[in-house]
Amino acid sequence: MSGEAESRNCERLRRPESTDDIRAVAIGAATVYRRGLLGVILTGANEDGAEGLAAVHDAGGITVVQQPQTAQAPTMVLAAMHLRSPDLALPLSGIAELFRKVGLDSMLRTD
Repeated sequence: MSGEAESRNCERLRRPESTDDIRAVAIGAATVYRRGLLGVILTGANEDGAEGLAAVHDAGGITVVQQPQTAQAPTMVLAAMHLRSPDLALPLSGIAELFRKVGLDSMLRTD
């Protein structure tokens, strides 16, 4: 097998694992942090983050999605919105502002 073909096969094998990892991390974080978790889904061509954001929602965390009309690839955002209604749907600038506010809120800091 050529190096290029082997590389493509390796990439194909890794892909499902990485999406499983994303879902597992989000579900694990939701289980541990529950209401203290902020889950955000941005533009994406796959649906791999939708179940994780649903887990954040079900655990009582805050869920945010990028507005689909502002997403370069809205597939992931729409999949997340289909599973659960997010708390907020914001443009990127609104998500950046939300992060700024969260960062300034001393009650949310752990240090």
